[in-house]
Amino acid sequence: LLSEQPFESEIRDASDRHVWGSLSSGTAELQRVGSRVIREWEFVFGGLIPSTVRSDVIAYGVITLLIIMMLSGLAVTVRGVKREMELGKLQNEFVSAVSHEFKSPITGVRLLLERLSTGKELSAEQSQGYFSAIDAELNRLERLVNRVLMVQKLQTGHLPYLFAQTSVVVVLERAIGLIKPQAEAKQISIVLNAENGAPVAEIDESAITDAVENLLDNAVKYSSNGSTVRINIEADSDFLFVDVSDEGPGVSSEDRERIFEKFYRGAAANQYDVRGTGLGLSLVKAVVEGHHGTIKVRSTKSGGSCFRMKLPIHQPESDHA
Repeated sequence: LLSEQPFESEIRDASDRHVWGSLSSGTAELQRVGSRVIREWEFVFGGLIPSTVRSDVIAYGVITLLIIMMLSGLAVTVRGVKREMELGKLQNEFVSAVSHEFKSPITGVRLLLERLSTGKELSAEQSQGYFSAIDAELNRLERLVNRVLMVQKLQTGHLPYLFAQTSVVVVLERAIGLIKPQAEAKQISIVLNAENGAPVAEIDESAITDAVENLLDNAVKYSSNGSTVRINIEADSDFLFVDVSDEGPGVSSEDRERIFEKFYRGAAANQYDVRGTGLGLSLVKAVVEGHHGTIKVRSTKSGGSCFRMKLPIHQPESDHA
């Protein structure tokens, strides 16, 4: 209809900004007509406009806008429903994964207690071994619970950091000690390399320990039996770099964009039947960003993956409180 008329038209909002249609620059004899459907908008015409044609143009314009609005609403609704379905699926997978993760240490403790309650006489060394194993399983269960609680604190923004001058090597050795039982079960060696000595940085010792433990946990889960997981430390005057490398299947280019999202698990998790909650890497990213740092993942020449944490040596004074 408009292409056959000797005038131009467009729709503008209350701030006189363009919404639909177009007027050539310098168009004279502008006429404005308010919209009865959307009172904040108005039709602007340029040129000589017969009254009957103007009414037709307004009617067609209103119909066109209503159709656009309906289609936009439908698209938003479909997108929202799709998003809710994806979240529901992720939550179901999360509940299943958490149940499996919690069940493993509980089952281990139960089996160890059954062995202790058989009535057989055990030497002091055997008893100590059983008690140490039970303690390790309970510590593992406690860390799983703390991981879930940390997610809740991150979502509510109530996860404070206590920054202090700390030896990074001591933190890494503690994280290695926590993951050592899982590594030994698969005969995986964890090698720590600190060529430049033991750098000191302003970090939250507990939070960074949890972050490194999560990276090591993933590395052990995805590595084959008898392989090696390496931790390398580098530092300059401003930043600290911690690399955690494994010899596993690596991270595909498609997964690298989303691997740090909550509940997201890459294709390798299903391919190699690796259990997990999908929270570990999201927690690592949150902790690193809470330290004003960054974390990235890349594939190594040996085919595995390498996660690099970049942390500032000194934190802003405003964060020390």
